[in-house]
Amino acid sequence: MRKQTRSLMVLAGLAVAAQGQTIFERSAGSYTGGQELAGQNNWTQLLNHDTNGVPVVSNQLGGVTFSVDNSAWLINDAASDNAFLVETNGSYVYLDEVSAGNELYSEWTGTMDFSFSFPAATYAAGELPNANFFTIGLTDSTTNGLSEFQQDDVCMFLRYRANNRLDMQLQTEQDADLRIFQTPSDATTYAEPAVLLGMNPQTGDCQSDELRLTWTIRKSTDGAYSAWGSVSNLSSGVWIDDIRTNGLGGNVVSTAGKDKSAAVYASSSPVLAMGRLGSAYQEPFTVAGNGLVDMDINDLTVVKSIVAPALTAPANGSAVAYDSQVTISWEAAAEATGYEVFRATASGGYAAAFTNLAGLSVVDAGLANGTDYFYVVQAVYPGFPNSTNSTEVSATPVAIFTGGLIDTSFTSAEGYSNGDLAGQQGWEAATGTDPNAFNITNATTTGEASTLGNGFGNTNYIGNAVYLDKLMDNLADDTLEGSMEFQVQTYLADGQTVATLLNADILSFGLTSDANSAHVAWDGDKALMLVRLVADGNIAVLFTTENSDASTKLAELQREDLGWDPEDEDADGVTTDDLVSETITLDWSIRKTRESGVYQAKATLGSSTATNTSLAYYTSTKQDMYDSAASRFTLGHYRNAWKTNGTLTNKADVVLEALSLTHTNYPPEVTAPEGVTTLGGDRSVTVSWPSTLEATSYDVLFAEQSGGSQRVIASVSDQTYFDSPRFNGVTNWYTVRANFDAGSADSAEVPGVPFASIKQIDWFGDQTGGKDNISTGQFGLDQTTGLSTNGGMMFLDYTSAPLLSGSVNAKYVNVPLYAIVQNNTVGPDISNGKGAAGLEVQTKTSNGLASDDLDLWANGSAMNLLAYIQTADWSDAEATVDITTDTHSVSLANKLNTGTLRLAIRNNGLWYAHETAVANGTQNIPAGRLDVANLYDENWAAIGAAGVVDPGTLLADPGAFDKTHNDSFTAVDAIGWLYVGATGSRMKVYELSYSSSGSVPSVDYWAGENGVTNLNEDIDGDLLSNLKEYAFGGDPNNGADVGTLPSFTAANLDGVDGFVVVHVELRDPAPGVGYSLERTLNLAIPSWADDPAAEELGTENIDYYFKAVTNFIPADAAAKFLDLKVNEL
Repeated sequence: MRKQTRSLMVLAGLAVAAQGQTIFERSAGSYTGGQELAGQNNWTQLLNHDTNGVPVVSNQLGGVTFSVDNSAWLINDAASDNAFLVETNGSYVYLDEVSAGNELYSEWTGTMDFSFSFPAATYAAGELPNANFFTIGLTDSTTNGLSEFQQDDVCMFLRYRANNRLDMQLQTEQDADLRIFQTPSDATTYAEPAVLLGMNPQTGDCQSDELRLTWTIRKSTDGAYSAWGSVSNLSSGVWIDDIRTNGLGGNVVSTAGKDKSAAVYASSSPVLAMGRLGSAYQEPFTVAGNGLVDMDINDLTVVKSIVAPALTAPANGSAVAYDSQVTISWEAAAEATGYEVFRATASGGYAAAFTNLAGLSVVDAGLANGTDYFYVVQAVYPGFPNSTNSTEVSATPVAIFTGGLIDTSFTSAEGYSNGDLAGQQGWEAATGTDPNAFNITNATTTGEASTLGNGFGNTNYIGNAVYLDKLMDNLADDTLEGSMEFQVQTYLADGQTVATLLNADILSFGLTSDANSAHVAWDGDKALMLVRLVADGNIAVLFTTENSDASTKLAELQREDLGWDPEDEDADGVTTDDLVSETITLDWSIRKTRESGVYQAKATLGSSTATNTSLAYYTSTKQDMYDSAASRFTLGHYRNAWKTNGTLTNKADVVLEALSLTHTNYPPEVTAPEGVTTLGGDRSVTVSWPSTLEATSYDVLFAEQSGGSQRVIASVSDQTYFDSPRFNGVTNWYTVRANFDAGSADSAEVPGVPFASIKQIDWFGDQTGGKDNISTGQFGLDQTTGLSTNGGMMFLDYTSAPLLSGSVNAKYVNVPLYAIVQNNTVGPDISNGKGAAGLEVQTKTSNGLASDDLDLWANGSAMNLLAYIQTADWSDAEATVDITTDTHSVSLANKLNTGTLRLAIRNNGLWYAHETAVANGTQNIPAGRLDVANLYDENWAAIGAAGVVDPGTLLADPGAFDKTHNDSFTAVDAIGWLYVGATGSRMKVYELSYSSSGSVPSVDYWAGENGVTNLNEDIDGDLLSNLKEYAFGGDPNNGADVGTLPSFTAANLDGVDGFVVVHVELRDPAPGVGYSLERTLNLAIPSWADDPAAEELGTENIDYYFKAVTNFIPADAAAKFLDLKVNEL
């Protein structure tokens, strides 16, 4: 489509009026066509500078950012400029005149008419741009370019995406959370339903219509800028201002601005700047042209105004009472800089504010307990009136209770009377639940708090509850413990002669920070115990969960010990007594631990015939409850006490006969770590264990024999320790000690055995620490050369020449990767027109993880991939490998797969897939992985026709996994993966690792660890060869550390004069050196040999690595010369 052009006139001046300051307008100014914009009418090149302030022109994208086509200032980006290089940092200009202003609540509103294009042959070459090509905004520095990473800038980026979409982001080049708009396109054909851009590269139309971009950047509060905008087609009138992908509504706030734009935010005189990013030129596009996303700007206007904030009152206020104080909280009001809080002792009776603060909560202290206090909050906007009042909230401070809170049998002697429990002796109804949770019955005699006859609306699932209006501290170690006696009653099911029990939680109680809200086990504002009526008539106790199994039941009593039989398990008919349990005793405690959010619960159930505690304790995270300064006790008839299965209704009531509560304080329990595991590696053991509740640190203890002497080898705060070097094949014993404020406890001892292994494949894309293990950068792969079809499918056969190698792309730095790539349809390329993203090596940093992966993405079709590395390309090249002997371990991991991903091996030309499909990893965090300890021990299934794979026949996920073929796996020559995709296939594999039995010899391992290349050299000049440094425990790089040299001492043994010689030897089972104590009688003409008269007196272990050997050498010759020889074996 032909470019549409319009004239542009720019006024580089200043005008201040009621509607704001005009930064630019098109009606003034004169420009010289055919020259660059920089240097005309105060436009100035925004150069990068080095540390001494000298402009670094070579580091610019090009010498010309924009060139002026005519005197009306139609500008473009100098597409023919040969200096427009991919290695550079972009090219920018700024307006070197009056500041653009930067007051709080400033808005910079711009209108820009523009069009863009890229080489028409780009699509045919299998590539589409995926690039930021323009940026505009404010900068406080004229000595660097515009960037999302520089605190001097706040700017917006225009980005063209490979699926024919146009994005605009604030202060980021591609973060979707800061995306202002994204134009729509059809994911399959790239066609635009709204015909917004006026282009379709699939049909060869790579030129947009003339578009109008309108945008606003606003200086908000708290160090942030916000932005919104829209784009429209000046020919069709179609426009969009929303974010189609995440629905944020087009107005985004750069919360990252506090980190990314701090300098410009603080500046009083930023200037307007714009430019072209280096990514506007992309190297792969040069095969189709100059590789440039070309851009023409036909009109540009920028106006700055001060726009009043909305003066919004704070919402969702709350007031929480405590002893002599109230904590008032509220939500932030947009663009407020502070808040004024007003207090009154009568509703609406407010005078002056008692505080002004920037935060979202305040503690009003020094209040009178028992007095009602009312509060409203106003948002403060500098230069403008405060907002209206927030909704009024109130609270009544009360005294804090501790020690014994209640010990009652609900009798009249204790002040109770028959009727609703709420309103008696400090009990109050939870207003967010159904009323009348418990009735006092038989107050003058036995006294009970009963749910009988009360019921609740079982359809609303909120139950009914009360709370004890005694406020308790909620500090770390605070514990509420109690005891209750109760009976459970159930009923015959409608039309039945037995009850129907439906696994229902019937009684709830515990701590709450919101006394009036309904009881829901998993809500964060409560830490609730649940009494559960199990379907078989058992009674169990849970904590904060309705899921009942062996891992969650704190205690459980069997039906036979409860004195009832509601479902007639005994087959003798159900009487009234069978529907009521005997009195059950429940002793319990709920403790706030020292770990953030975590509560710890204990429970014991008892009857006349049994007592049970199933778990020592159970923990649950309840952050809202944990963050509350105080708590109350709450008690409820739980919402599931009336439960239906669609046919029958289970009803259960509780009769509470006695209740006692005590608020106290307990330190953490000293408990031993459990679940300690070890994982052997080459000369190493990794020790791991789950976190031990409230442990402050851990010690790792080591012993050479089970039950033997232990020593601490590490003190850590994490739950893992890598112990190295250790001798391969030698069992070590490990214990983990958990340390607490008062005391410690040791885990059970576990063995750990290092094993000899050599990594043969290390195709691992993790770039932590700056590694480039797969690729030094992202690149697309050829999707068309050799593309073949077979009926309705197409394929690429990379079984002879590799898909990936250094010769395919110099950025690839690993061993060759071979592959068969298939698509279940016929299209322009193997990804059916997905563009560069269809098949590429992707380098991406996200969520703090930098990694490479092989990325496959089908456009509206299904792709398959069989990728592998051949044994001939391993670090220790082999024609084939016999995996029926020794150990062969493999790891396969992905960041994403939407089909089925399996490990694959090729043996004698036949392919086999592993039984376990690799889990789908997440897009940004590698999560899906398979670790196979030994290939021979696994189940396999043949791929294709009995293991024969034809590139032109669609691969399918195999079945019938077993060990039938395992004994034939004696000639494996390739290891890789099989991916079978569905429509819209997506796969990101980032790791294939393989290790086999074997080990680098100990001498070579030591040499490698110490940078030694010649064992006979003396690199530190201490007159000791590197070999002897190794043998005696010296440091070859430190002349002052020679290890432990042999000692010779005159001695008399059993009347014989001689010498005691003590030397050290390595304890390594395969040290790679030999020690021999030799003598010669003539030093001038030496003849070194073992001394037949020498007597070994014994050996003693010095440490894990060395032992001491003691010999006696008799003085049986006139002259004898001794030497301890060390020889490499």
